[in-house]
Amino acid sequence: MNRLRVLLPTAGVVVACVGGAVAWLLLGADTAVAVTPPKVDAQTQAACTSLQHHLPETVDGKKRVSTSPSSPLTAAWGSSPIVLTCGIGEPTVLVSGSKDYDADAQAVYADGVAWLPVPESDGYAFVAIQRSVYIELFVPKSYYLASTGAPTMDAPTDLSAAVIAGTTRNDGRTGADVSPL
Repeated sequence: MNRLRVLLPTAGVVVACVGGAVAWLLLGADTAVAVTPPKVDAQTQAACTSLQHHLPETVDGKKRVSTSPSSPLTAAWGSSPIVLTCGIGEPTVLVSGSKDYDADAQAVYADGVAWLPVPESDGYAFVAIQRSVYIELFVPKSYYLASTGAPTMDAPTDLSAAVIAGTTRNDGRTGADVSPL
């Protein structure tokens, strides 16, 4: 009988711990931003992993949140998430012959990085186009300026130092992108 009394409290503690762990996993999973990482080669994976080590904890005043699945190719900030995806393919706006090709596409330089703004139905994708890998930063419409209805450059600017520190330029050199001016 004494043996049973000892086992019952222990079993209760185990059930409570397992139940708490399951609840924590379920609740924690709800806060992760679902982002599908691109399929990349080993060289791109290494560049994106390097970039991860330089990413800031806040972007446009929003704290970093986890992504699901967890990947060195993705990052997110805020509850209406600003999402970074490293290692995307070349933007179709730059691909001659594609339906989206724009020979007049212009990059915006923010703190040493050439960001190509690409409008999307629910926001803007800013793509770092002069790095060894293409890095997309999606900024949803909820971050647009109310007065103009246009996106700000706050998020790309906040990430420029990390992009410069974490990746090389597409010419293999370190440092800021080459400005055409």
